[in-house]
Amino acid sequence: MTRDTLATLVNENFCPEAIKSHHGGNFERSFLQGTREEVFIRLNWNGSPPTWDECSYYFHRIIDDCDTQAIAPGLWWKGGGHLTVGTHFYAIVPLNKRLPPLPEGPTGTCDQGWLISPEWHTLTGRGWLNSGFGWELKDALDRRNLFLSDWYFRYEIFEDKEHPERSYEWKLFFNSVAFSQLRVQNAIREVMNYNGKGIECKRHVNHSKGSAGGGNATDGLPLELNATRADLGLSGERTE
Repeated sequence: MTRDTLATLVNENFCPEAIKSHHGGNFERSFLQGTREEVFIRLNWNGSPPTWDECSYYFHRIIDDCDTQAIAPGLWWKGGGHLTVGTHFYAIVPLNKRLPPLPEGPTGTCDQGWLISPEWHTLTGRGWLNSGFGWELKDALDRRNLFLSDWYFRYEIFEDKEHPERSYEWKLFFNSVAFSQLRVQNAIREVMNYNGKGIECKRHVNHSKGSAGGGNATDGLPLELNATRADLGLSGERTE
């Protein structure tokens, strides 16, 4: 999972709660439920619990001593691990299957209805939008006054071993106002945040909705717009 996401969970959520725990030497939590980066974090101790500094330091040993930079430089993906220090046991366990990152970094597809209003969009992605149910992209699109509607996002794994660039970890459908192509592409580039990389939205001049992997784009897609930061195991409020 993403290094910065994991570090934030340890520093802002897990360690502050763990050092206040009254569970007699055992504290564990799951975070980011339902996303590709769902993770289980555990701390056990005999005697005195660790301080916040110790908790943060040794979990960061797990996070940073296992370096996966060579797979896709700049993604900083981490695979978890465990560490015993005296009578303290620290463990980080990612829970969900991930597609291995590609050498070129995050990838995706974008199909778009054109010369119609509203314009439909179907996106897939791999290696980005890992844990927020698409909120980061929705925020970037909203700032560009695209007047989104019918937003459907879900995490799912589709793997094409012969054409790995077609594989994805999530699927998204939404409608927007017309003449949106450049604004959507700029929002994608902003959120991917990987060496200026983006995705070109392919235009389809017709009135039928696009799809990712066949069928209607909205078939079976649950509405995730009500997911809050609390639902994702993160502290703080999301500002509309």
